[in-house]
Amino acid sequence: MKTPFLSIAVITLSALTLFSCKKDKETTGESSGPTLKTFALKVDDTSLQTEFYSSQHTAGMLIIQTNINGGLIFGLALGDSLQAGTYPMGPGLSARLTHTDDNYATSYISDPGTLTITAHDTVNDKITGTYNCTLTRVSPAGTKTVTGGEFNIQY
Repeated sequence: MKTPFLSIAVITLSALTLFSCKKDKETTGESSGPTLKTFALKVDDTSLQTEFYSSQHTAGMLIIQTNINGGLIFGLALGDSLQAGTYPMGPGLSARLTHTDDNYATSYISDPGTLTITAHDTVNDKITGTYNCTLTRVSPAGTKTVTGGEFNIQY
């Protein structure tokens, strides 16, 4: 008696699983504006770009981190409620860039800087924008100039 019941239960569960799946939304590659790189910037006039990044959406923040050339680590933190517009960048603000070039021994943070969000699609979890800032390190003292920063991130 258990075998027919178990067989029917497995078949029913399999059918429900198969037919409850839906097709993912398809998006086109067309864009209404210029195509942005996934994560790119110039540091002291040296162009850097990566197609690899990790992103996390937690505690009201979008955190995007990338490792360029095996040792230059950048982290971009954005408030998840930011919409299209221009925002100041810096410690304790809703937009900031951090950087380390020595395996996390010391770090730089954007202070001052400006970030412009060109689009933030909270339905499809995508954000695009540009930024420029000065990265400042307290000890040992140092600065780096970031220009032409751009991002096109799916989170």
